[in-house]
Amino acid sequence: MSKMTFEERMAHHYSGETREGESNRHQFLEERRSYKSYGLGRLYLDCATRYAGEKTSVALTCKIGDIELQKGDEIKIHAIGYNPFSKISKEIDNQNNPTLVTFNCSADVELTLDVVSCFCKREVILTVISGSLRKDDSIEVVIGENKSLEISEIARPVNFYLNYTKANENFSRLIDMVPLNILANDIYEIECNIEPDVKCNEKSDLAIRLLDKYGNPVDCAANIELDSQRDIAVSRNIELQEGDQGYRKLKNTLEVSTPGCYILKGRDTLSNITFASNPVKCLNEEPEFKLFFGDIHNHDHLSPGLASPREAYTAAMEQGLHFLALPIQTQSGNLTDDKWLIANYMAEQFYKPGEFVTFPSIEWQHYAFGHKVVCFLNPDQIRMNPYDSRYDTSEKLFAELKKSDAFVQVHHTGYKLDCHVPGTDWEYHDEDVQKVLEISSCHGSSEKADSERPLNNPGTGYLQDVLEMGKHIGVIGGSDGHNGRPVKSVREPRKYPGGMACVYAKDLTRQGLFEAFRARRCYGTTGVKMIMEFDINSNPMGSIITCSGKREIKISVAGTNVLEKIEIIKNNDIIFSASSDNEFFKTVFCDDSVSEKEEDSYYLKITQKDGEMGWTSPIWVSSVIK
Repeated sequence: MSKMTFEERMAHHYSGETREGESNRHQFLEERRSYKSYGLGRLYLDCATRYAGEKTSVALTCKIGDIELQKGDEIKIHAIGYNPFSKISKEIDNQNNPTLVTFNCSADVELTLDVVSCFCKREVILTVISGSLRKDDSIEVVIGENKSLEISEIARPVNFYLNYTKANENFSRLIDMVPLNILANDIYEIECNIEPDVKCNEKSDLAIRLLDKYGNPVDCAANIELDSQRDIAVSRNIELQEGDQGYRKLKNTLEVSTPGCYILKGRDTLSNITFASNPVKCLNEEPEFKLFFGDIHNHDHLSPGLASPREAYTAAMEQGLHFLALPIQTQSGNLTDDKWLIANYMAEQFYKPGEFVTFPSIEWQHYAFGHKVVCFLNPDQIRMNPYDSRYDTSEKLFAELKKSDAFVQVHHTGYKLDCHVPGTDWEYHDEDVQKVLEISSCHGSSEKADSERPLNNPGTGYLQDVLEMGKHIGVIGGSDGHNGRPVKSVREPRKYPGGMACVYAKDLTRQGLFEAFRARRCYGTTGVKMIMEFDINSNPMGSIITCSGKREIKISVAGTNVLEKIEIIKNNDIIFSASSDNEFFKTVFCDDSVSEKEEDSYYLKITQKDGEMGWTSPIWVSSVIK
């Protein structure tokens, strides 16, 4: 038997036999009428492309096919996705929502217009009131007259769907789909990612990303020139071509000869854009704990979000992140067996010890106790749904997690408990499992009530409130983004761009990171890869220690911009403040102040000139042996 060609195989697949002329799937389906909506209508778009963040209008034309729509029947055009564009309205009734939807019909028929515009859905619904729509009649729907529609800041397709619903029949069907391709804008910035820890005279990797003003990768050419530095050598030229999708990683390219902290700077000779890398620390010997960056609170389309797990994991690796968790949200019964199986399968596919770490995870969302990300060491875990009576309180959840390998991160803790996105009920806190607090995310900062990035519905569960209660918890950052962009999520619909988790671990494995999070050897930033070192009497951040003598506090910081404020916070008061005229700061400070508290808490806070911030996990010091 002769071997089939590819075309013959495809024809055989769709027709059941190999016959000339049936290699085209759509041709075959049309002939067999297998696609039941074929010929019932079509949806057309005035222009197939727009640019991310663009203010524009979109005209969609529905052309009726072999079906008559009569009184009570509906036509629905809808876009699904996490805020695919600005909210829409059938009336301009306030200045906060000026995006108007209008329509025009070619037939003599009366239609009413309704609009649904919510968190992850935009719908335009046309209902026949009198008359009928027949074959070749058309309806044009314009979304955002006078260019008042603001497109998503994410450069990925938005799909518009056409549905019919017959009022007097059991008929509700997807008729057609047309994609609106959202393109990246021109190159705006260049990101240069290097490992934060390198060993002297050993080669390390370097990656370049070309981004537009919203952080979308830009597929264009670039010729990178690095500023010469005496102690840094780069072994090859860095060029990007169209087709590289704005990203290139060069293996074994960078070599540092002298111990210290460095920032690599340069420019693209084609766009004349300058850039600076994240800071890198060079040592003669391997450190006991290496620094790793990531995000354990990002969402893919299982939660729901815009991106697939594959897209999100790939984006994280291209950003130079070391770990990512994509917890499935549990609200409204979203966590199902199928989703849990898919999420764990994808997490295992992308887990590469020593290179990139993933975590099986859920977001336990309870409107009386708060939201908690639960990260598991292994995928063979039961899904702990807050709607299940076995896990429907914090105490029940903590008790179950103590039987497992898991830790909990709480987030947007400063919110009130009685709102749609609640804070945390700190009456229920178990230090054995609830290990870290997300101090920065797209919601803002949960450090204190008068934070520089305030939450929009403040309550009393901030970090400083928790420390005043005498509780122990570490600090990290996270995005809480739903758009496939870990850490630096674009601001949809929240006000701020996100946050990053930074952790000192023995190795880049699940076990290594788990040990570090449990020890609270971690800190959080607003999304930048600053290096923060903070210890008291040689005890690292997250420690609980006893000290009857002096308290020697060591600080070492390498930022991504000029360090405007370096502050030590003791018992929620600033006891040390300094600044630097560059990205680096290092000092030793002895605290001789007397406290009446049985246990004192200390943490380091950094504010850069560009507004980016970082906070370490606290260190708790007791003068009395307990």
